[in-house]
Amino acid sequence: RGWLAAHFRSGRTATGWVTAMQGDVGFPDLVLTRQPRVLFIECKSERGKLTSHQQEWARVLAACPGVEYYLWRPRDIDAIHEALK
Repeated sequence: RGWLAAHFRSGRTATGWVTAMQGDVGFPDLVLTRQPRVLFIECKSERGKLTSHQQEWARVLAACPGVEYYLWRPRDIDAIHEALK
């Protein structure tokens, strides 16, 4: 559908899940862009909860004019398709 995407995959370590990237903790899982839109997306399981760092990113991004922030779960598949068309 013409979107450019960036995703940083996490990996399991002996002490838990870690994502190899530089920056502030809690950065969204996925960034998509297709002119004129930029989407920051946090992906969670049905019962997954945002960490306090993820909540801070959500708050700041949602307050930025022109930036779209989404928290998507599997049950949101119809809304996801709608947002990306």
